Amino acid sequence: WYGYASAAAAWAVRHLSGLGSYHALPSDLVTDSSTRSSWARMCLAFADSAYLNAQDGVWPNPTVSGAGATATGMYALYRKDGLIHFHSQSDSPPVGAFVFYPGLTSEGHIGISVGYGDVISATESETPPVWQQGAHSFGAPYEGWAYPSTAFR
Repeated sequence: WYGYASAAAAWAVRHLSGLGSYHALPSDLVTDSSTRSSWARMCLAFADSAYLNAQDGVWPNPTVSGAGATATGMYALYRKDGLIHFHSQSDSPPVGAFVFYPGLTSEGHIGISVGYGDVISATESETPPVWQQGAHSFGAPYEGWAYPSTAFR
């Protein structure tokens, strides 16, 4: 995943403004067809789409299998296999890492680290559906981060 981390983060940054911040663009490869209408409430599809686009479509779709179908399910799979780097007030997730907030909503929340302690993610709101915030101030501190893995897909 190392070769794709900065490309995935750059894709997320490009979706902070313009039409891409509201819904997937026609040229975007997406993991969930409903993101054609809005990124709102589609944090897992947004995070996965960042890698799908960074790798020209070779990133597997996580929403096909049951346990990985939510951000909390994905977090649980990564944690079970010891892939989670747990939250610390002094650390910042590396560029391109998945950043997990499993207790933020009933399905959890996930974003993409873009460096300097910031995370970009789809939100629960239509205005704006994509935003950037500090990893420690996303409504709750993040619980951990992980390098993307296709092991659970």
